[in-house]
Amino acid sequence: MKFIKASMLVLAVGVAFALGVWTSPYVTDSIRADHTEATSPAVQVDQPSAAADTSRPAPRLTRRVVQTAANPFEPIMTASAPPVQQHAKSMLNEGTNVEMAAHGFTDATLFVSTVYAAKNTGIPFMVLKHRMLKEGHTLSEAIRLSKPELDAVVEMERARTKARAVVQKLGS
Repeated sequence: MKFIKASMLVLAVGVAFALGVWTSPYVTDSIRADHTEATSPAVQVDQPSAAADTSRPAPRLTRRVVQTAANPFEPIMTASAPPVQQHAKSMLNEGTNVEMAAHGFTDATLFVSTVYAAKNTGIPFMVLKHRMLKEGHTLSEAIRLSKPELDAVVEMERARTKARAVVQKLGS
């Protein structure tokens, strides 16, 4: 009786393994296809082939992949760009290490708007930076947490408008 149970268990494991080997190419191909579609959007375009067969009246269509344009929402400049850091240095407290202040910010506009918000509201820059980068708050939430008596949205918009103009000017 034990031999039959052990044989059935080995057979069940073997069938499960064979089923996994048989289905794995289909599963991994669909995962790869889903992953590549999500990470790099591409457009398929039908075009007549250059070497169209003359015996056929209708041209053959070939498919080619056209990569889409760069993301227009990517930052123009990074916070580590020298012109951005030079501008921020003039606005931060004297003796501030600007490279350390810019560390963690990927977008120059966000970095400069945080600097402007700190200057306009009187909140220390490092407090705003900590609340934004470490605690995950937005700039307006960081201002509201630091000084609830201020209109945080107005202060954030004021700082962001000024920062966008400065970063655009520095980028050109």
